[in-house]
Amino acid sequence: MVVRAVLINTTDALGHHGCTLVNRQLEEIARSAQIELVARLPLHSNWSSIAPNSFDCVIVNGEGTLHSDSKGAKRIAQVPTWSKQRCVPAFLINSIFQDNSLEIVKNIAEFQGIWVRDEQSRQQLISSGIETSYVPDLTLTWSPQFFQHEQNTIVIQDSTIRSMRQKLYNLSKCLNAYYLPITARPSSAISGKNFIRRSKFFIKTRFPFIIISDFERARYTNVVPEFDEFIKTLRKASFIITGRFHGIALAICLRIPFLALSSNSHKMEALLEKLEMPYRLVGRIEEVQQVLKSGRLNIFSEKELLAIELMQSDAKMRSIAMFHNIFESVRSNSLV
Repeated sequence: MVVRAVLINTTDALGHHGCTLVNRQLEEIARSAQIELVARLPLHSNWSSIAPNSFDCVIVNGEGTLHSDSKGAKRIAQVPTWSKQRCVPAFLINSIFQDNSLEIVKNIAEFQGIWVRDEQSRQQLISSGIETSYVPDLTLTWSPQFFQHEQNTIVIQDSTIRSMRQKLYNLSKCLNAYYLPITARPSSAISGKNFIRRSKFFIKTRFPFIIISDFERARYTNVVPEFDEFIKTLRKASFIITGRFHGIALAICLRIPFLALSSNSHKMEALLEKLEMPYRLVGRIEEVQQVLKSGRLNIFSEKELLAIELMQSDAKMRSIAMFHNIFESVRSNSLV
């Protein structure tokens, strides 16, 4: 038996290298559990109009969306109702959960299975009476080959927070470092907003002279459109400074020492707490140069490398078990 699943929240369609890797790993591990992704639906789309006529379950890739009663959080909370209309179970995986309303909590409880990517999210759901399991972010199941990194090559990534993006760009100029946004070329997925996003990307990358601000110009001209090329560029780094959760995850997978700046949820804090590396996260851009000058975080310690190895091993084991649980749950339903 092969379970035919519809995947909702295909975040890689937005143009983000971290999300591209998440979706690659998701599909690979799902396939190993005999789950075939037969459709990939953007979160903010008309699911009924683009979903296939027949499928066995819905899988939602939560990522960093489900927090603060955001528009995306409310949309994810609508999935169980839609899946019930199609008479199939829905599962929420690879998700954060933070500071959502009682209405969202009530709807989220209707998922047949929930797996969150950090313990803080798990505890919030448990305190709301919702049973859930912990599986590290799917990015961490990736095992690339390691390379010798170039010495004294600092790469600075961007942030989800606009004001922090500007500060990180300014820091790259100050340190004479390479500014490398984690964004990618938006896909051609079916979505009006994505068409606008892709058109904007096309115009600004081909006609950068129309952009007045150096920072805005770098946001587009420094983008490496394809994932594999992005990783080749990132491998040159001896140190990464990032405002992105997936910037941390990629640095971990590539074994590149890093320093992170807080984002718009507890996602970074939760990951680094689990790794026992809270000191690799700072709250202010001014702290970055102090840390770099001290040299204390410029390489990974043996303790840190061991923690990374254990987390990646745990991520692989738990993610495989998660997809097998989904498969068995759907199979059991079909036998009833």
